[in-house]
Amino acid sequence: MQKKVSLLFFFIFLAGISVTAQDLLLKKANSHYENLAYNDAITLFEQVIETGTADSEVYQKLGDSYYYNSDLKNALKSYQKMIEIGGNVPAEYYARTASALKNSNNFKGADKLLKELRAYKANDSRAVMLSDVPNYLRDIEATSGRYALENIEVNSEQADFAPTFYLDELVFSSARENNQSSNTQDKWTGNGYLTLVKSTINENGQLNTPELLSKKLDALLHESTAAFTKDGKTVYFTRNNLEGIGFKTETTGLVRLQILRADKDEYGIWRNIKELPFNDDSYSVAHPALSVDESELYFASDMPGTHGMSDIYKVDINPDGSYGKPINMGTKINTEGRETFPFVSKKGALYFSSDGHQGLGGLDVFATGKVLRDRIINVGRPINGPADDMTFIIDDDNGKGYLASNRDGGKGDDDLYAFTEELPLIGTCYGNFFLTVVDEATGEPLNGSLVEMKNPQNEVIVFENTDKDGRILSNFECGDIRYNIKTIRSDYMTKSQIFNASWNENKPTIEVKLKSIAPKIGSDIIDILELMPVYYEYNSTEILKRSKPELDKIVTYLKNYPKVHLKLIAHSDSRGEKPYNLRLSGNRASSVASYLIANGIEGMRLLNTGKGEDNILNKCVDGVECQEEEHVINRRTEFIITKK
Repeated sequence: MQKKVSLLFFFIFLAGISVTAQDLLLKKANSHYENLAYNDAITLFEQVIETGTADSEVYQKLGDSYYYNSDLKNALKSYQKMIEIGGNVPAEYYARTASALKNSNNFKGADKLLKELRAYKANDSRAVMLSDVPNYLRDIEATSGRYALENIEVNSEQADFAPTFYLDELVFSSARENNQSSNTQDKWTGNGYLTLVKSTINENGQLNTPELLSKKLDALLHESTAAFTKDGKTVYFTRNNLEGIGFKTETTGLVRLQILRADKDEYGIWRNIKELPFNDDSYSVAHPALSVDESELYFASDMPGTHGMSDIYKVDINPDGSYGKPINMGTKINTEGRETFPFVSKKGALYFSSDGHQGLGGLDVFATGKVLRDRIINVGRPINGPADDMTFIIDDDNGKGYLASNRDGGKGDDDLYAFTEELPLIGTCYGNFFLTVVDEATGEPLNGSLVEMKNPQNEVIVFENTDKDGRILSNFECGDIRYNIKTIRSDYMTKSQIFNASWNENKPTIEVKLKSIAPKIGSDIIDILELMPVYYEYNSTEILKRSKPELDKIVTYLKNYPKVHLKLIAHSDSRGEKPYNLRLSGNRASSVASYLIANGIEGMRLLNTGKGEDNILNKCVDGVECQEEEHVINRRTEFIITKK
């Protein structure tokens, strides 16, 4: 008995040691996470999971550690497990998981999560955008295929990103070893610190071996995303908020970013390095970009008033070198997600990266600005893909540019890619429209109606049948373009109408009203088909030349409805004696019947009769003087349906 008690005590003792070790492991993992040492946190959180004691919060923090290192594939596994465990899952993680699902090409799963997000947060712009434009992938395909893309040979195994034009060179940010920071390492990523390097550009767009941009600008920690004035004498760049030789943090311990400015002296040395006045220890200000006339500075920040994780802002640069008040670019550009890495091209287009707008996974590159009528346009494949695609720049003069991406097939973490714009994005835009087909008389939606839409080049860009609600959702290229929409449905008159697209159209609603042409006993085919009346020459059974096309349409109708029988009722004007006019009108009915029979209509389906001058339609009765065109109106034929 004593031996059993001893063994039981021993196992309890071991269990106590195990629980204590697990608690210490989790505490250490949380410490790394809170200190932004995500690379170390990943290792420890994975060990916590192996013990079988991980809760939803552990999976969230592990997912965040991968997410902040742009490893969406591993972030997805953790976020999905967090959602599976349930509990109080913050709404933001539905969006993050959706982004990670897109990275795995699971767009249906991503869209499903964004729909669930709206249930938690009805006004979340990411969920609202999906509801407004469910076929966003079609829009992205419409803008795709405009660029030829290639990896750059000088990419390293470390991060290389944030390219910017600098005179005849390219400056970018790199974590490769250099003589200033070769022995330092960032605990966030486990990689070296970023430094600004420069490289000359070959004729083919490739880069020569890069070298350090400036020892003066290298502060031993992170420097990235530079923007130079056209004369190359002033630079704005991003740096960690520093104090002495270490990070400067806010009270929460979170390291912030700031924008600095430096000027180049007559000897080519960068001096007068100063922080911009709207930097702050409590938030980040980063990734500068200059407007075309260099009077405005664009940047990303999470300062108070930001809608998401980071927003795009702009600030005036006054003639005296001072700065105005930073202005948030608004909810059309900024979402609850990340909007970052702005760049303004020579044509004035604002490019930026976002995971809040509808994209292909991770960060996608978008374009907007007055040259695009302020539309937000995903620039499409191959610029964008499942990974993070960012720091897009382009020279509008030659269509050549660069961006960075951590897509599969690269040489390192983030790689630089050179591209050539083969089909301009600027000058075009893409929108969506709802088209609904309804019955003209009843307003009821008509499902199964065929809609064909052609552009001015007579190319068919839409060829679809309406759904059960009589509706289709499709896209169009806007910019003052006339489209022809043709709608076809059995038992209805085919209708063509014009849709004038413009830069001001966003998601117009187009309604097509179709008139029923189904046979109705007692109806005149002239009215059903909205035809011109069939007229005759004066005192003759000869049909007017202008009436022959109308008769041909009646022939087509009768062939489409082979069970329809007609009563042909012909009339005359009032000139001449009544008995004569009665015989004349009967002969006119026979003349029409002969025309129909000659064109393939069986005579047994036709009954001929004449009414003479019994049904004058205007004032032109006996004794009233009228013009010839007034008399013509009375020399007509009715095509009354008697059987269908």
